[in-house]
Amino acid sequence: MKIVKKISLIIIGIILSLIILETGLQLAGFTLTAIKKYKNKITKDPNTITILCLGESTTDGQWPPILQKILDKKSPDKKFNVIDEGIVGTNTKLIAKKIKQNLLKYNPDIIITMIGINDVGQGYNHSEIKIFNLIQLILFHFKTHYLYTNASVIEIDAECMELRKLQNISLIKEKYYNLLRLSDFSDTYVYYRLWETINIPEEVDITFYDKLLEYNKPLISDLTLSYILKYFNTYKNYGTEQIKDFLINNKNRLIYDYTPANIIEILEKYDLPFLIKDIKKNIHTKNNRKKEVKENTIKNYNYILKESQLFNNKIIFIPMQYPTLSIEQLKDDLKDSPYYDKLIFVSNEENFKQALQKYKTEDIFIDMFGISFGHCTELGNTLIAENVAETILKLYN
Repeated sequence: MKIVKKISLIIIGIILSLIILETGLQLAGFTLTAIKKYKNKITKDPNTITILCLGESTTDGQWPPILQKILDKKSPDKKFNVIDEGIVGTNTKLIAKKIKQNLLKYNPDIIITMIGINDVGQGYNHSEIKIFNLIQLILFHFKTHYLYTNASVIEIDAECMELRKLQNISLIKEKYYNLLRLSDFSDTYVYYRLWETINIPEEVDITFYDKLLEYNKPLISDLTLSYILKYFNTYKNYGTEQIKDFLINNKNRLIYDYTPANIIEILEKYDLPFLIKDIKKNIHTKNNRKKEVKENTIKNYNYILKESQLFNNKIIFIPMQYPTLSIEQLKDDLKDSPYYDKLIFVSNEENFKQALQKYKTEDIFIDMFGISFGHCTELGNTLIAENVAETILKLYN
């Protein structure tokens, strides 16, 4: 009976703790919403230019407040009201769902979007239960920060590029081994960048791959797996049975989690037909899923465009690309839109590449969840804000 009583008290304590935590989170959520509504104050002044910013966590409380300050400073004769409607964890479907509400509420003159990244599974589904959202957010940030963050990547990459120009392969290889010795699992991206920097497979000897295999047991990341498969493909006569064992032991990873482009070629080489069948089936499924996600993103984007133009065909629509990514991909996605000629595209590729040559990665990004970009520091958000401010000011000056 005493044990049952103790267990009951523990369960009651846990339930009460969860209730208290949920209540606290609900109050915090209410407070944050109220603060955001206050900041997104609606102006009735017809001379004020209202800018509606739509996005996810890379927008919510990030670059829009800085944009407001820049516009106020650089164009004191004009009034701007920057509305931050970025929402952590949202996606284009949810943004499209709220577009009519936001149009009626704010009656914007300009709409700026930086959206789409969460459509590929980086986001999470919102729930009315705040504890559930908190758990998802913690897991999301753990994944993006722990698995992808590496502040020194760009510096090392730039340094090795210079060494590559000097044909100093031996020093680059030395950096490989030093990184392998000093790094932990989260630094796998460094190996990937260095591989791409050297780009001469015959210059990277087998010892490196032996160390890589040994170092990463039993945990193999996607990028490390990519190295090993490249290695298997390069050194045809090395450890055939070891390679076959490795491929078989990692079959679930290869089938479901990670499918490199040359995997069929590698499996054929090592006579593993049963793996080929399953992987081909999954590649087909993955390709269909990617196609479906992309089509949905474009569909949602076009819905936002259509509703904006129906609401007021004088609205200026500015699709903005994420930092470091090519604007050409975004243009290609929207090329069939009937409103394409009215769009003003803003790229954040060149400005960030230049900044990354001058500053450390951690000065610009908090994490690297997008591999080449992530959530920005104040400096990174300032780069975005200055970039889009320049476009806006050209329209009104």
